[in-house]
Amino acid sequence: MQRVSSMHAFGRGRGARPPGMRLGNLDAQVRAALFGQGQGGYMLSFDRAEALYQDNTGEASAAAATNPLGLVLDQKSGLARGPEVAVNAFQPPSGYASTVSTAGNVITVSGTASGGSTVRAFTPLTTVVGRSYEVVGNIGSQQPVVVFARNQNDGFGTVLYQKTVAANTAFRFVFQATTVASSLLLGNGTGDQGTLSVSAISVREVPGNHFQQATSTARPLRQQDAYGWYADADGTDDFLQSLGNIDYSAFGRLTTFTGVQRLSNPITAIIREISVNRDNNVGTHALVISPDSGRNRYRSLVNFGNVAEATVTDATRLIGGRDVVVTTGVVGDLATVRLNKDQSAVAPGGGGSSPFGSFPHFIFRRGNTTANYFTGRIYAHIEVASNAPLTAQQISLGEAWIRSKMGA
Repeated sequence: MQRVSSMHAFGRGRGARPPGMRLGNLDAQVRAALFGQGQGGYMLSFDRAEALYQDNTGEASAAAATNPLGLVLDQKSGLARGPEVAVNAFQPPSGYASTVSTAGNVITVSGTASGGSTVRAFTPLTTVVGRSYEVVGNIGSQQPVVVFARNQNDGFGTVLYQKTVAANTAFRFVFQATTVASSLLLGNGTGDQGTLSVSAISVREVPGNHFQQATSTARPLRQQDAYGWYADADGTDDFLQSLGNIDYSAFGRLTTFTGVQRLSNPITAIIREISVNRDNNVGTHALVISPDSGRNRYRSLVNFGNVAEATVTDATRLIGGRDVVVTTGVVGDLATVRLNKDQSAVAPGGGGSSPFGSFPHFIFRRGNTTANYFTGRIYAHIEVASNAPLTAQQISLGEAWIRSKMGA
């Protein structure tokens, strides 16, 4: 698919959001209305550069058009960081002869013994399994520093992240914890002696259900058209996957809001699917798009032991039109789909009674195959896991937020 960046201003009209509601206020109001009472899910858009990174470790911002999307942060908490989790009591790991000193926020580590890398210091971290953490700091020494995140609180264990950072350089990265006690380790990247210094180290949780693509060639691109910013999938190998499983087992209902534009390649394709294959995994939901006489047919499918499906064909737009799609899945009850506020379908019953499960989520592709790739754009996506049905006001706000991101 040809990818062209169209750097026009947003074309949002009065219909994009409630009259008198500024976009910033709408963001906050939607977060409070849809996620303020302990609901699960996530909230993704591609207009906020501070939520987008070119690599899956969050080192390089995806601020420009055509930047690849390696990490997309969940916005349901407003991108607020959690409290500091670094103890910042740096010390040499067991068996290392480093000398560590701290003055203000500067940690200095030195060593002169021969044999092995003696210039090392670590600090323990208090982490939660499966959650993501942002590490920032500044290298002050005249030599590179190797920065590690490890899954033990003593500077040892499995490496969760490792990068050699150049002298006099700020660094930033995101890692996902695999244990309840981790550590941040600093090392000399040039040999077994010398002095390194690092300042302003901070480690904080980045709350939410984030999405990544570890393979550089399979990353969607961040693009802009006359209507807004979007993730552009080429229909060949691009997709995004949640950083880990997203657990919906405590909820009985799922509502999704998606701003989407399909451009070509009219095959059955995945917009968003829970698990690697909803047909084979109970407690799942998918939003699928299929061709229907040159038009788009949107399908909301649930599997709670049996599969139930609701479908709507876009009666007013050919392929290439921009659509706002709202779906629901209810345990043991039904699947629904609503298109552009005026077309809807319900598939009552037949879905089985098993609860939602804990699975990875996939955007733009089925998880266990190299097929079902989506060709086109997603401007924004909200997913709300709840036990009570959303009110008409909540649904209206969700749709307004999607429309505000795509000029609809």
